[in-house]
Amino acid sequence: MSKSLKHVLHYNENKVKEGVAECIAAVGFGTDASDLSVAQKRARFEKLTVKNRISKTNIAHIALSFAPGEQLDNEKLVTIASSYLAKTGFGEQPFLVYLHKDTGNQHIHIVSTNIRSDGSRIATHRIGATKGAIARREIEQDFGLVKAEGKGAGFLQGIPPLDLEQYLQAGKKQKASISAIIRAVISKYKFCSLAEYNAILKQFNVVADPGQPDSLLRARGGLLYSAINAAGTKVGAQIRASSIYVHGWNGLPDNAGLKLLTGKFKEDRARKIAFRPKLASQVEAVLDRGVTMSGLIRALKAAGITVSTRYNEQGHLSGITFVDNRQAVAFKGSDLRKSLGAAGVAARLLTASKIQRALNRDIVRSVLTGTDFRSGFDKVLGYWRSQGLILEASQFSDGQTIFYLRADHLPPGCARPIRANIDQYLRNNLGRPQGTARAFRMDRQGIEATFHRELSRYSLMGMVRLNVFEELVHAEAPYEGLPVELLKEARKKKRKKR
Repeated sequence: MSKSLKHVLHYNENKVKEGVAECIAAVGFGTDASDLSVAQKRARFEKLTVKNRISKTNIAHIALSFAPGEQLDNEKLVTIASSYLAKTGFGEQPFLVYLHKDTGNQHIHIVSTNIRSDGSRIATHRIGATKGAIARREIEQDFGLVKAEGKGAGFLQGIPPLDLEQYLQAGKKQKASISAIIRAVISKYKFCSLAEYNAILKQFNVVADPGQPDSLLRARGGLLYSAINAAGTKVGAQIRASSIYVHGWNGLPDNAGLKLLTGKFKEDRARKIAFRPKLASQVEAVLDRGVTMSGLIRALKAAGITVSTRYNEQGHLSGITFVDNRQAVAFKGSDLRKSLGAAGVAARLLTASKIQRALNRDIVRSVLTGTDFRSGFDKVLGYWRSQGLILEASQFSDGQTIFYLRADHLPPGCARPIRANIDQYLRNNLGRPQGTARAFRMDRQGIEATFHRELSRYSLMGMVRLNVFEELVHAEAPYEGLPVELLKEARKKKRKKR
């Protein structure tokens, strides 16, 4: 339904002028369609609409699309249009039928009014989903047409994505292909920002571009639509949003520009609230399992949820949007829950280093569980080595030593400092002279000297990997100015002159 007869007629008549449409019927106009001017068509509808000044939405603009390969003659198309209107309560109303030829399949546009000759109004609330759906199924049965149900079962919300190969060969018909997707997305999905809108559109190989921050397009509040390939690169011609017809509502313009979208953002903000808890719980459940970004995307895709991500120049996740295609709603991550914003998700995702650390922790824990610490220090170190563990000791210039245990097939850096009890076990055994059953009474310096000596010995034996980190001290550059003695002498002479 539309509020503007002018816009609806203008849209269809422009198609006729471009040679991609034809007015094949004018029922209730008293003459053939070919004999009517645009002004006469408009006057016929206005004769009815003026009888009801209260109703602002008074023009019916209906599109009936047929399956690719179905080629029906004009007479059958008009009969189908008449049958559809009769089944939806418009049987006594005047109507125009336009056959559009700008896409790969036949489709007709029907223009009528819901204001009767006595001024009463035909109820149209959700007519497409109720009476319209019933009428469509009956017409498919009556005329032996391909059934629409199941035809789009493999598509998100029944919207087929843009076929780029056909799109690039379409020439002037490119606009019609993108327009159909945009109208379907605006009609079916709920979103509150351009980022959410684009997250939805990208699923169908389309993107909306408001221009660079300092561009004239951005300054004028413009919007350009483009097709994109799998890499997200724009292909084909860019299409101005103002040239794409969309049924406006509540005073919003009849095009896919920012004014209409901004109005939709405001309306959908309240409509989306009911869908937030379920989507947030689904995302949290997957993250709680411990997954990588690719794992998160795969798991949510199986649930009908698309993840759209943005990264900054440093390669860090800077934005994330979730599109629930089953509920036809999009949410910025932080709008679902604060913990599901870009930073929160990035912190919970498993990276390669996190996976390696977890694997190393499990291997070390398993080997330590099987270690017989009563068998003697050398045998303990030998057992660890035989099980593929490397004992690393990092020594720093301040005398501090930190021990690590790492599986030899994992990269350096995946290990964490060992537990306190194992650390103490190593220090006790390395801090006594070789061959003694227990530590002699030694002062602190003696214990430290023995510790470092034994550590070096085990390192030479290949039982310990020793890493020494020396503190780098940069010498100051020599002063290249006057010698200090000459400066002092100059100051003395200056005082004498005073």
